[in-house]
Amino acid sequence: MTDTAQDAHPVSLLPQHWLDNEHVAFGTKLLHVSDDPDGPLRQLVFTRLGAPTELFARDATASPAIEEKYLRRLEVFAPVTLKSLCALPDAALAKVWLPHRPYWHRALARLQNDGEISPIAGAMLVADRILRGTLTAPQLLRVANHELNCRWTASRQLYIDLSTLMDHLTRKRITTNDYFSAMAHFREAHRLDRWALVENALLHLIIFSPLLILRAHSGKQETQTEFSLPVAVDVFLDPKHRERFRSDGDGVIDHVNWQSPLENAIFAAKALWKNKHGSWPTEVKNSIAAASVVVDLRIAESIVRPYSADWATIELTGSSAETSLSLATLASFLDRTALQTTCATGKLGRFFRDPEGGGDHRVERMDPSVLELKFKRAADALVVDTMICPPAALTTKGHLRVCSGRTLSEFATHARLQWRKTQYIRTPDLAIAFRDEDPSKRYQEGALDDEVEYVLGQLRNNRTKPVFEFSKSLSEEIIRDCIAFST
Repeated sequence: MTDTAQDAHPVSLLPQHWLDNEHVAFGTKLLHVSDDPDGPLRQLVFTRLGAPTELFARDATASPAIEEKYLRRLEVFAPVTLKSLCALPDAALAKVWLPHRPYWHRALARLQNDGEISPIAGAMLVADRILRGTLTAPQLLRVANHELNCRWTASRQLYIDLSTLMDHLTRKRITTNDYFSAMAHFREAHRLDRWALVENALLHLIIFSPLLILRAHSGKQETQTEFSLPVAVDVFLDPKHRERFRSDGDGVIDHVNWQSPLENAIFAAKALWKNKHGSWPTEVKNSIAAASVVVDLRIAESIVRPYSADWATIELTGSSAETSLSLATLASFLDRTALQTTCATGKLGRFFRDPEGGGDHRVERMDPSVLELKFKRAADALVVDTMICPPAALTTKGHLRVCSGRTLSEFATHARLQWRKTQYIRTPDLAIAFRDEDPSKRYQEGALDDEVEYVLGQLRNNRTKPVFEFSKSLSEEIIRDCIAFST
């Protein structure tokens, strides 16, 4: 990766509708656990919904056009945000916002099923094809029109810009800000129907969003709910020194207690990679060993900041994000797209060193109540299809597959990271030797061991047994020679 776009603040490159969704998502979680009798928190959260004032004015008659305008605005909010809004009690909404709930339900239903298609599933498909670069621009346009139930007009410039976008997003070593920059250029050049849904899907696949628990204290009583904050994680394969965390420095999010979990996650990712890539070239192994990981908290800070003065003090604590951070780091070494629809949670435990290099980690068990909350968050998101966690009493629900692992290597396997890769090296001298050798001459008549000849005779004369059992007294070498000769 390069530092090309790192000078720009990431928030300046992100679409406003996505930032509005993150603000509403976080603010709604605060409403679930906080007392807001006078309504300032509620007002701060809901004004970002962009509701048409004429729709809810006293004695107003809602026209279909105004209703459709509001529903289209609500479409840009993530399903998990809309579900959280719909779940708010009446007391949290008050009379002013109660009439909005039916529209939230309608927007959520439309995202899940608009006619015969699911716009959310369609947006995820289009975003996946963009990040993988497996389609040409005309093919991508046809897929988008069909899966999003929209109409993008074909033009030479649109094809050029789509191709450029895919070219930028499929590069191996770019920073998260580079992704944001390429998307911003395309957004400024084109106004496409439901492109906001595709942008949401792209940002979900690019940005690291750990499953977190929000705890609120009222006297001796503690209330907790699940939530997530967007965090950018970049891996640089060079020895240049970089700070582990990027922050605006105003203390909006206290990340001191995440220092140790991040170090543990980086060590675990490098150890697991080394464990299965010992035969790779020295320069590659050295670059992995020297790799630095940077966690950019500036987007999350911008989300929390409006609420920090009066309602929330965010402190990142606990180590349950260690497995997720470790898998994100490992994915950057191997295939960044592998974790697109996968989330993980768990604390790294004891380290098992491999004598040949690297090693693996145990994953410790977690509080079942915390896992239940995180499972709910993953299920409500609708864009996550796999949740990996320590062994627990969780079962697959609908679209969400639950996988359990006792070690980090099992987590990596469930994440389909293809981490057990082999480095193949061309050896022409050996290839020529095997090519020129006549296999039938390896075992010439009379050159075989007597025991081999005896077993081969039994195999030739066997006419009744579909499964032939070798004598237990035979050595593995003899059996191997028999099979080699007979095949």
